[in-house]
Amino acid sequence: MAHDIKNKVVFITGAATGIGALVVKLLLNEGAKFVAALDVNENAGLSLQEDLNSKYGTNHVKFIKCDVTDEKQLFGAYKTVLDENGSIDVVINNAGIMNDSINVYKKAIEVNVTALVTSTLKALEMMRKDMGGKGGTIINISSIAALHQDTLLPVYFGTKSAVLQFSNCLGLPGYYTRTGVRIITVCFGATDTGLLSTEKLGSFDKENERELKESLRAYKLQSPESAARGVIDAYKQGESGSSWLATHDEPVKDITTTVKKAYDLLSAHVLTDRSSFRFKRMFEVKDKVVLITGGAAGIGASVVRALLDEGIKHITILDISEENGVAFQKELNRKYGNKALFMKCDISQEDQLLNAFETVAKEQGYIDVVINNAGVFNDKVYAKEVDINLTALIRSTFQAWELMRKDAGGRGGTVINVASVAAICTVPVVPVYSATKSAVVKFSNTLGDEIHYSRTGVRIIALCFGVTITSLIDPEAIHSFDKVIEKQIPGVLGNFKSQTVEQAARGLVEVYKQGDSGSVWIVTSGKPAQDITEKYVQSMEIFNDVVL
Repeated sequence: MAHDIKNKVVFITGAATGIGALVVKLLLNEGAKFVAALDVNENAGLSLQEDLNSKYGTNHVKFIKCDVTDEKQLFGAYKTVLDENGSIDVVINNAGIMNDSINVYKKAIEVNVTALVTSTLKALEMMRKDMGGKGGTIINISSIAALHQDTLLPVYFGTKSAVLQFSNCLGLPGYYTRTGVRIITVCFGATDTGLLSTEKLGSFDKENERELKESLRAYKLQSPESAARGVIDAYKQGESGSSWLATHDEPVKDITTTVKKAYDLLSAHVLTDRSSFRFKRMFEVKDKVVLITGGAAGIGASVVRALLDEGIKHITILDISEENGVAFQKELNRKYGNKALFMKCDISQEDQLLNAFETVAKEQGYIDVVINNAGVFNDKVYAKEVDINLTALIRSTFQAWELMRKDAGGRGGTVINVASVAAICTVPVVPVYSATKSAVVKFSNTLGDEIHYSRTGVRIIALCFGVTITSLIDPEAIHSFDKVIEKQIPGVLGNFKSQTVEQAARGLVEVYKQGDSGSVWIVTSGKPAQDITEKYVQSMEIFNDVVL
């Protein structure tokens, strides 16, 4: 079915310059009634508004200065457009940051993931037919970074994988038929815009940054006009839940079948018995100094007990529940001696998290293992979910990386980042949760690549837990941004065979002992840990065939 842009009211972020500005021009060429162009660049935005209104007639374009990470500003922009036009037909979430530097990556996550999710859910709320709206289209801009692996920008690659998984889950037919809101993903290839300028690119690692800037010379960049045309054509042709690729100045290509094939390949490990073990070097747990987040209850507490049974030297337990944490510390120290320390810590607060690392490093002299286990399973509080599941996890990983890395005076170590089966199969009732966990896997797999591990001696492993019996999956504790979806979540979870926290914890210990850096593992259904790295790499190769 072809979709017409004529007479549509469009809302687009990141629209003052580059691809976004060109999309605005093409929308007007196609007969759009009104375009709201959001950006933080006021001078460029006002200039665009003036130029286009002089060409197409007054009041066709309105620039709105807006930092999309500021929810008040973003919602204010939506209200302004809605009040002036009565409805919004199309939302294009184009704003993005490509910079992994230590001072920028948090902002990149906020723009690329949290703000995009916020904007999508706000648009969905206004458009959905089952809530009185008239339907519409949301186009979320991802990147070829979601479709292949590279060592140089793990945070950026993680965020764009999150966009792809979130949009695909939310765009599935079961949801679209009820809401009438199409969700489409467009993945841009390397495009000749300011994002790729050496001034804007950055990395958390200076060596990476040098390689990143040098590697730009090897890329064949497409024109921003070609990328913008791809957005328009994807709008006209795309079904809800479809994925499109705009690269190499070629016509935009529907890659939905390829994306689904890759996820089907990964899903086989969640829903069937097909698996293979590929054990190599064994890593010793005994006498290690460990730090774990979310360790006072649930899977985390079982992991703590399992590690102490294995003879670790000391473990620091971070959690926000002081009552549980203090009681747990007393219980452990009675049984194992003074090997456990609880620290109350909201890991989403950077100062609290970094203080915890500093305290442990000072008191113990070093940290051998960091387990980023804390998580939120609640799409109703999606901003907090992104902050805990992704931003805080990346922050903790980087802090561990800096403390451990051999090329900076450390002694090496291991970081285990806890993801979920929702990262590798489609669970449409929890699109935000799925997005965060997909980003965790991509980030960990990329940062754990041999090119980093060989230099730093820091193993990074991604571990996907299946449905595990904890308070997180209590029907009374499960919430969603959508009340209808909320009622469906327990039923969907019931399709998965659950496991106990003890089984999950045993799996994590085995993953620590056996996992290569960059490997991806699954612990589900009470089965032994399975190394699914080969399947994950194969899924990325399917994407690579499209990109390269």
